[in-house]
Amino acid sequence: RTSVVTLSICGIFKEVVTIATANLVFHDTLTPINVSGLIVTLGSISAYNYLKIRKMRRQAQEEVEQKLGERGGEQQPMLPEGGESDIRAQGPPRIGVNGHVDQAVVKKTDERT
Repeated sequence: RTSVVTLSICGIFKEVVTIATANLVFHDTLTPINVSGLIVTLGSISAYNYLKIRKMRRQAQEEVEQKLGERGGEQQPMLPEGGESDIRAQGPPRIGVNGHVDQAVVKKTDERT
């Protein structure tokens, strides 16, 4: 999701950092016009990032709404019908040799309780 404009703005930000570092390390003098230019540049970079993030969030929200619309608008429950308490009562999942939840171990444990 990195565009040419974003890379260009990163280059401009690098220039701002270089100018500020030169001022701090080598005591280069900055005129009021230089300082105002740096402030305007930093403000513009901030505005661009804010607008880009806002656009990305809006697009992500639209994608989620579109996917929900494709499923008929029904939201699938995140937890089983018993809720969170059922999950906690079962304890941690038992992982088998193959790296998946071992259903045989879960059934044996459930029979004991």
